[in-house]
Amino acid sequence: MRSKCVCHSITLPVALFVMMISCVKQQAGWKGSVIEDNGITVVRNPSTPLNLGRLIALREQVVLKEADEFLVRRGLSRIRDFAVDSEGNVFLLTQHAEDDFVFKFDFSGRFIKSFVRKGQGPGELQVAQRLQINARDELTLRDPSRNKLLVYDTDGRFLEEASLSPDVRHISRLPDGSYLISRSISAPEASGVGSLAVVLCDAGLNEIKELSRYALSDKDFHDGRIEGRIDAFYWTVDKDRIYVGTDNQGYEILVFDLAGSLLRKIRKDYLPVPYPEQYKQSYREAWKRLPQVSIDFPQYLPPFHSFFTDAEGRLFVQTFEPGSDPGTWVHDIFDSEGVFIGRQSLEIAWRGGSLGLYAHALERGGRLYCLQVREGGFHALVVYLMFT
Repeated sequence: MRSKCVCHSITLPVALFVMMISCVKQQAGWKGSVIEDNGITVVRNPSTPLNLGRLIALREQVVLKEADEFLVRRGLSRIRDFAVDSEGNVFLLTQHAEDDFVFKFDFSGRFIKSFVRKGQGPGELQVAQRLQINARDELTLRDPSRNKLLVYDTDGRFLEEASLSPDVRHISRLPDGSYLISRSISAPEASGVGSLAVVLCDAGLNEIKELSRYALSDKDFHDGRIEGRIDAFYWTVDKDRIYVGTDNQGYEILVFDLAGSLLRKIRKDYLPVPYPEQYKQSYREAWKRLPQVSIDFPQYLPPFHSFFTDAEGRLFVQTFEPGSDPGTWVHDIFDSEGVFIGRQSLEIAWRGGSLGLYAHALERGGRLYCLQVREGGFHALVVYLMFT
């Protein structure tokens, strides 16, 4: 069960606040600890959660299939990404557009319209990536072919565009008009390995603060060898918090406010999962055009793949541990204070060895929206009613 302790951190010193949280959780059976480190709350969780039973129940409401003939005729070939606005409307981004890139549906799954045409005119894109909708219902898309970020309202009206530098890999527009980006950092000659930095920028895309940095796996050839490591790097923005996850310190997720101030570090002990043979085979298949290349795989997978939050501030972290049913993955669930409260299998798609910066699941208004792999390997956007 969630803690009933109500603590007012504004009126208490940080150390006393941390002590109160830790004491209450330990009395409830939690075996972790909470410490204060230079003004930052560090939550250290054991591998066993506070609760061993199910924390949420799901009831399927809507399924939008990319193999649906009605949608295929309208140009939705493959679901690349999705987003949800404040009214529960669902937006799907198609991977290969002949006419429009974005498809809008109401909360019941009824098709409304498609928009954002493929082209070179105002508000048009050649390539569309990273569909997102922020708290102000501003819909954004990135066109990497022109290094542009385009902004629309949720009816598809083009509002503005911003030019991006070539080193910008991913970008989110925050409700106050500022931006959160991941920027490529060139590799030092000595190492040959690059990195990604998560950076907070103002409305003019001028850097305000670097929040985190992650060293990428080495995909360059060295004596006929290449590294097959999956990169553990994910971030998301929800309400007034920024969450950044890497395996720089093992299993660790950093929680910032929208001004970029680090509030909390969530850490957890975990049992490493060996790299599955299925993944190794698919990776080798991707490189079969170069049969002379040897691929080096680490012994273990990263501690997590992606995550999302819900209206209660709980954090759902998708691990690489297979769930109890086929096609499911174990999700670690943390409460709003960063305490590991439960584990549950959820059927949410895992996108292979990608950096995982595309949406896999979102919670809005008591509904869970998630991508799943259905029969035949086709993706579907599934909407559940979410009960706690």
